[in-house]
Amino acid sequence: MTQLRERAQLLPEPELPDIAALIAEGRQLAKSVTPGRNAFLDHYGVDSEAEYKRRCVAEGRVMLHAHIGFNDAAKTARSCAEIWEALDKKGYRIDRFGYCFDENMGYPPHMRAQMGKGASLILEKEEDWLRLTRAAPVAPHFGDYMIGQPAAVENASMAIQAGATTMGNLGSY
Repeated sequence: MTQLRERAQLLPEPELPDIAALIAEGRQLAKSVTPGRNAFLDHYGVDSEAEYKRRCVAEGRVMLHAHIGFNDAAKTARSCAEIWEALDKKGYRIDRFGYCFDENMGYPPHMRAQMGKGASLILEKEEDWLRLTRAAPVAPHFGDYMIGQPAAVENASMAIQAGATTMGNLGSY
């Protein structure tokens, strides 16, 4: 039987922020976050993964997605390039990599310092984000811990600036 939860268990804040203030803050932030380009967008000559998907639909082709994520950004990027190159040589295509992030990615760096490190990927600096999106012409999908977590704004901003055009899964509870 599903246990009913009280509001305080789901939303511990006594009051939620003012929506108009949040929208204003978001609009201000949008002025400073510039969408970047990545290897995928440049390779296929598109401005977003959505544009590419529409092209695939028109061609009757299904996109292929794989998950990857070592606990080292450089190793993950090298592996992405190696996988894409090996498949390309054999005439196959991978369209998107979903990166497997450590749950610590959901928290700002100052909070991560006190947390135990898991076995998955943690992006520490801007170069790590760029390394992943430039490693191979494969759409980057930054899923878990991009939305609904304490570091959501920072993570989503970095992903957009690194060239991601789709992102988000709610982080694991």
